[in-house]
Amino acid sequence: MIYQHLGPPPNLAGFVQKYLLIHYVLEPVGSDSPKPRLFEPYPAWPEHYMTFTAEGFDLSENPETGQITRISPNAIFRQPLSRVNLYPTATFKLFRVFFHPGAIRAH
Repeated sequence: MIYQHLGPPPNLAGFVQKYLLIHYVLEPVGSDSPKPRLFEPYPAWPEHYMTFTAEGFDLSENPETGQITRISPNAIFRQPLSRVNLYPTATFKLFRVFFHPGAIRAH
């Protein structure tokens, strides 16, 4: 498992606060397994960030409506506006860029 915060290069420090790199491999959970499938809750956050997933999520669930959506294995997530449960696959890779407040506004 890798879970590491990285600092930005000096030329991006005015815009980027930090980077987050996550990579893990879970024990596969089949439909016949008594263990429930794990999910990662993503609440609405005030931070500005972009998330790039190279591998990992295949389902997204809105807990308020119960709507389940199949998502691309390669995705860019914007700032969430409501809570969403993301269900990871057995292998998960994520790279997130956190921006300073206001850094991604048009000037």
